[in-house]
Amino acid sequence: MKSIHEIRRENLRTIIQKDFDGRQIRMAEALGFQPNLISRWMASPEMASAKNIGGASARKIEAAARRPAFWLDTDHAMAIATDVEPVDANTEIGIIAANNLTAWMQANKELRTQAAVAEKAEVGQSTINRLLKREASISINNLAAIAAVFNRRAYEMLIPPHDESVIQYDHSRYAALPAEEKAKIKSFIDFVMSQNSK
Repeated sequence: MKSIHEIRRENLRTIIQKDFDGRQIRMAEALGFQPNLISRWMASPEMASAKNIGGASARKIEAAARRPAFWLDTDHAMAIATDVEPVDANTEIGIIAANNLTAWMQANKELRTQAAVAEKAEVGQSTINRLLKREASISINNLAAIAAVFNRRAYEMLIPPHDESVIQYDHSRYAALPAEEKAKIKSFIDFVMSQNSK
């Protein structure tokens, strides 16, 4: 699997070819950076002079090339090869995650602000902000960290609030039950479903 640095390096090559006529110096001028910095970004990672593209620089490159935020962080080559578009935060799942997080925050007095959620989840406040505004996709690790702040699992953030195929219950209380009690609940659900499957 490619690292974020490899993905950014490949996308930088694409941008230089398509938007700057294949000339690194033109990109350097557009960014207001020294030309040797572009060369270091383009260099093979094994070279001593190679330099990774940091997050702030990636956003500047995207702005200079008129690309959307976080375009440089997406593996476009993989998307083209598999004939799949990159997942957009404005997809249905992104909207559901944003709406669920908003509801969780409103229901919890101590976690009503982005800053409070970010601090407890140990993620950047900008991550919470982008998730709520559906401006960018979010990593599974960050999704799990944010959900854990509300004593929930990551998958719960992706379930529509009124999904009739999902039983609504307190997952943390269920998790605390002894195995025998969990087995009773499962048995009862199985019984009710078997009675209604005819």
